[in-house]
Amino acid sequence: MAEIKDDREKMIRLGLKAETLISFLSFGLLGWLYVSAGPLILTLFGPRWEASIKIFRILCLSGFAYPISAATLSMLKASGDSQSFLKVEVWKKIVGLAGFVFGFMFGLEGFLISLIITGAISVYLNMYVTGKSLDISVKHQIVPLLPYLVIAVVSALLCEILAISFPSSILNFVLISFIFVVLFFGINYFLKTEGYFLFIQQSKSVLEKLKFKFIN
Repeated sequence: MAEIKDDREKMIRLGLKAETLISFLSFGLLGWLYVSAGPLILTLFGPRWEASIKIFRILCLSGFAYPISAATLSMLKASGDSQSFLKVEVWKKIVGLAGFVFGFMFGLEGFLISLIITGAISVYLNMYVTGKSLDISVKHQIVPLLPYLVIAVVSALLCEILAISFPSSILNFVLISFIFVVLFFGINYFLKTEGYFLFIQQSKSVLEKLKFKFIN
């Protein structure tokens, strides 16, 4: 993006494509980790760690902020607007510190929930400052990302409704993972989302490069 920063429209299109692909991957991975949290932790650490499942799930809900923020800020950094970049970073640190202090007033779970709230605020701040610098609206940035959030939530809810339960944690993990992946990718394929096709395109490109390196 830095190489094409003089062509502002092309840089924005590339940046929004990166946001779309990262949103597809982030929401998909976090949704999978959320639904498989129970059997995953029980398989890796055993029943003594069962109490950590809830904490892990809350962390999954807050995990969307960093990758999307990084993708958004990549446009701002590529444009060379260091003043706006510094401004948004300062505001995010203030929000993060406030969330840290206020969240811990309600204990560990309160702090973890504050991570979700401050994460959402940070994403908005990134999009607002980036949009102001590049003359694009927050709506223009956030609307393309919403389908992947909705699809991940729907897929996770369907997995929760099915409530698969077998004596073996490993079997539960494999089955719930399989069902979520089929639902998430299946719905994206059915709706012909841009993120799905970007993922397939990039996957093929990576595989071709690996194949070329292996052959040579």
